[in-house]
Amino acid sequence: MTTTTPGTLTIRNALIFDGETPNLLEGSIAVREGRITEVGRDVEEAGTIVDADGRTVIPGLWAA
Repeated sequence: MTTTTPGTLTIRNALIFDGETPNLLEGSIAVREGRITEVGRDVEEAGTIVDADGRTVIPGLWAA
């Protein structure tokens, strides 16, 4: 894990559940300034890089 810009995070190698489809998407999630900015296969990596190592991630679950 590498840390650079505060509030910037990339989670890569994740199985992403978006709640809209029954299928999991293999890809990455980008967070900038505390907000999800990108979800998909071609996400630009920046900031703290977290390797999900195939684990399931549910982006936005706690967003209000």
